Amino acid sequence: DTFNPYVWPKKNTNYIVLIRSGRCGNFDTTSIKVLALTTPYAGPDITICKNYSTTLHGINATYYDWQPKDYLRNSSTANPVAFPDVTTTYYLSAIDTNQCLRSGYDSMIVFVDTFHYAEAGQDTNVVMNIPFQLGASGGKYYQWLPTTGLDDPYSATPNCTLTADQVFVVKVSD
Repeated sequence: DTFNPYVWPKKNTNYIVLIRSGRCGNFDTTSIKVLALTTPYAGPDITICKNYSTTLHGINATYYDWQPKDYLRNSSTANPVAFPDVTTTYYLSAIDTNQCLRSGYDSMIVFVDTFHYAEAGQDTNVVMNIPFQLGASGGKYYQWLPTTGLDDPYSATPNCTLTADQVFVVKVSD
């Protein structure tokens, strides 16, 4: 009784259309193919250093749309290059080969780690066998190498007592 019916089949279905006019009639068939939708996958979260870039890895689509487009190169591809200044959540929506918009979206986060400059202080001369305090800054954790003559190689400010010339390197991290 309807000229343009709407249907929502859950599986592939053939429909028969019957038209009657008095005692005369005709019919036709139409087939509806139900396509399985897969959800787009934006890939795992990743951490990068500030002023660096990373490639995102979307899958399960033919056409991709990443949002926000800020700090993205080639945002309509599966693998755009992201170069955010701050931690950013990227959302992926996608269209499959049948031109079906995928229901839902997926997201991933690019965490931006702020780079800290390690500072180990000035080169200096010390008197042998007299304690001298070294000093480093730029992080939360420190490791001085070599450990020879140091009272605490994991301190930002270890005391050192030397019996010969020594060059120290300090590793700084958050």
